[in-house]
Amino acid sequence: MRKRSLLAGSAVAVLVCMCTATAATATQVVIDPLVSLGAGSVPRSIAVGPNGEFYTANYGAGTVTGFNASGASLNNATISLGGGAAPRAIARDSFGALWIADAGTASVSRYVPGEPSASTYSLGGTRAPGAVAVDHSSTASADTVYAADSVGNSIWEVTQSGGLISPISQFATLAAGALPKGIVTDSMGNVYTANSGTSTVSKITPGGVVTDKFAEFSPGDGPDAITIDSHGILYVANYVAGTVAKVDSTKPAGANVVGTFTLAPDAHPLGITVDMHDNVYVSNSGPNTVSMIPAGSNSSPLTILTLPNNAGASGIVVSSTNTLLVTGFGNNTVTSLDLSTSITTTSLTSATVGKAFTQTITATGVDPITFASTDLPSWLTLSADGTLSGTPTADGAYSFSVTATGPTGSSISKNYTIEVAAVNTGGGTGGTGAPAGGTGAGSGNGAGTGGSGATATLAHTGTSGPTLAGFAGTAAAIMAIGLALTSFRRRLSLQRNSR
Repeated sequence: MRKRSLLAGSAVAVLVCMCTATAATATQVVIDPLVSLGAGSVPRSIAVGPNGEFYTANYGAGTVTGFNASGASLNNATISLGGGAAPRAIARDSFGALWIADAGTASVSRYVPGEPSASTYSLGGTRAPGAVAVDHSSTASADTVYAADSVGNSIWEVTQSGGLISPISQFATLAAGALPKGIVTDSMGNVYTANSGTSTVSKITPGGVVTDKFAEFSPGDGPDAITIDSHGILYVANYVAGTVAKVDSTKPAGANVVGTFTLAPDAHPLGITVDMHDNVYVSNSGPNTVSMIPAGSNSSPLTILTLPNNAGASGIVVSSTNTLLVTGFGNNTVTSLDLSTSITTTSLTSATVGKAFTQTITATGVDPITFASTDLPSWLTLSADGTLSGTPTADGAYSFSVTATGPTGSSISKNYTIEVAAVNTGGGTGGTGAPAGGTGAGSGNGAGTGGSGATATLAHTGTSGPTLAGFAGTAAAIMAIGLALTSFRRRLSLQRNSR
């Protein structure tokens, strides 16, 4: 079969698939559960390492447990924080140490996986640290760890530089009744808290200057968690209101709430995080789902994962392997969802000139997946749901590329070739007629690939040999009689003349 160049033999088609068809439904790659913890563990929060490993802060068991990316327990990576411990939040610093906010013992613990014990830093008095964040900003000379105390409405800090760690100290005091539940830092070293009691976000500069009402929401919204993207946009999960507020941290107080996303009824979001593409993910403890707000989107959040009814979705994070991890404090599990897009159709079937061709390309990932191609042959189209269709006009090998893109921004391309066969229109050979001089008919049937068999009939009509001989004899007899009559008539005429 001859090869056909797309540039020479056909036009190049450029499709913008989303204009003409709906996107495809992808097959999710979910492992539920990836990890099952012991009864009563109550994994409330989760942190990840550089190689896909992750650690859970187990509020009920008073422990921290480590796992590799596949969900297998890490050696020497599980530790008890002691009697009365109730870890509610966990974060990892740039040195590989884990920092745990322990509301049960009014302390912050530092644990290096593999070491036999954790170091504990007590806040003293009646405190309840329930959130923790690490400042990796370029303005910081070392990692600074911040913990939010929801009882004392205060922010505490620990600074570590090399092997030296400062004593914990109070960094800032918020307004009375603030009840900070979530905390995050930006690239400039500013600290932001989600305040459940006053339905506000507070901002604290690196120098400790506090703006209590940096962002305000409706009374009773109940902010519970907060995260920030690479552009300085804050996303605040409001537990009571079931919404996510979008706050532009570059704008002044009073003019920085730039959007609100409504979640499912009774969502009660407990966790929120952002990935490397600035997509936002929210764990909803009410319906036990995960919502996603695509980067830059102002549309309604997508529901990308549904957990069992008793899960109690809470801690949420995206690992270095682009895997979403969600803890279930109700069923003591960790569930994973692969956020990557992958095309699963390995090859395409062959086609025939003049006959309609269709095949659907499939993929795994987060819905909705959109397919597109910029180098299709002129006779072929690709819809956004992955359906290839068309009728080839010439034989040959047609090669092109297909790209699948998910809402997370993850995409992948795959090269395909369609082999198009020509139609064989040749028929069979006809039969042989009867020999000359006889009456008879001959016919033959033959078939060729792709064509109808031809039928040929040879016919000869005429008189047979014996019949012709009989006719010749009869004619001779008639001629003889005629000659005899002629001779008789001549003799009669001569006799008359002689008289």
